[in-house]
Amino acid sequence: MMRTSFAALTAAAILWAAPTMAQEAHSVKRVFKQGETDRYQTTIKFEQSPTEAVMVTTEVTREVKADGVAVVATTVDSIVLKARDTEMPFPGGSGQVVLTTYDPNGKPVKQETLGGKGNIGQLLNIARPNIRVDKPLKVGDTVEEDVPLGSDGKLKAHVTISLTAIDRKGAELPSDCLRYKIVSETKAPAGEGATRSEIVARVSMSDGKLISAEGTMEGIPMPGGGTTRVTYKVVRKTEPPAK
Repeated sequence: MMRTSFAALTAAAILWAAPTMAQEAHSVKRVFKQGETDRYQTTIKFEQSPTEAVMVTTEVTREVKADGVAVVATTVDSIVLKARDTEMPFPGGSGQVVLTTYDPNGKPVKQETLGGKGNIGQLLNIARPNIRVDKPLKVGDTVEEDVPLGSDGKLKAHVTISLTAIDRKGAELPSDCLRYKIVSETKAPAGEGATRSEIVARVSMSDGKLISAEGTMEGIPMPGGGTTRVTYKVVRKTEPPAK
């Protein structure tokens, strides 16, 4: 009898807690800790080609300064190109290190690529949403903002961020997560070269770390002219790096 009552009370508590958390306002901020290490697998597929890039990276927070500025080093452990039944290494990709500096609010303010060939940083940026919301949101809330781009700030992206759900820790999630939908639209000054991205991202409620992300990006300029569309998926890996 006591076991039955306890089970009933537990179930009732869970059912009560879920809507309560949804009704609360939640904020997200990346909290950096010096020496922390995280690994991610990123898969990027290109619409106009059967090719996909699969990249495994390790992120280490090298420094957290007294004023809250953080420096994160992202090392490309491996990156391969897959097409149909073939697989080949991405030329000059493995071993590159991307150094990113974040301001005290978690905004990336500087990035440089060390070693290797090509700019892996640009490839990483496609699939690395940086979620910063100035005010707490309840599930179902949406905020919109025009974000200046580039050094002169003339180009702007119209960004819409919605808190769509709270996902509880489980087999697929290492921690309780806030789930966001982010839509960004950018138009060139002359109205040409518009780009649009749509992302669903999960970030840890405790420290703002990216746990997973899936999205699409349209209107990406191609070297030979024209634009393309890419889809991507990012998953935080929990197993230690191979020795």
